[in-house]
Amino acid sequence: EPGEMKELRASQRRLEVPVEVNAKDAAALVIESDDAERDWTQEERTFAAAAGSFVARALDAHERRSLEHALARAQRMESIGQLAGGVAHDFNNILTAILGNIEVARLELAPGDPADALLVEAELAARRAADLTRQLLTFARHQPVEARIFDPNVLAREAERMLRRLVGAQIELRTDLD
Repeated sequence: EPGEMKELRASQRRLEVPVEVNAKDAAALVIESDDAERDWTQEERTFAAAAGSFVARALDAHERRSLEHALARAQRMESIGQLAGGVAHDFNNILTAILGNIEVARLELAPGDPADALLVEAELAARRAADLTRQLLTFARHQPVEARIFDPNVLAREAERMLRRLVGAQIELRTDLD
């Protein structure tokens, strides 16, 4: 029980009350005296033990509140993971439809049609979104992330093509890649 005391340790100048919480030493309540010849009375020892018991109960309550807060945080994170997983799953279904329609549209185009380049960019963007969705699903399932080797130059070139269309002809975009 919180507040159960070990034996008091007393010297002439000092009275020490070990405080246990959950059967572990958590603290010590120390009462000191300036009187080098002091004898601690039974009343003082009882008071010190009661004060130590109060400290033990306060520490136990604090530890319990800390554990309750940690549990609440863990439950919130679990809920966020479930929400992310649900959103990612639904988004993945939408991306599948988008990618399928892009593929059909590209098949309908005549060779050399300038719209093909736009559809290629749309497909690349949808595939990047699908990668992000996979990352969300990995997070939601608490699975280790799969390490992959990639070339940052390829990613930069893909982003550059999209940026050139977005910024317009009046802005010069330069890239310096390895």
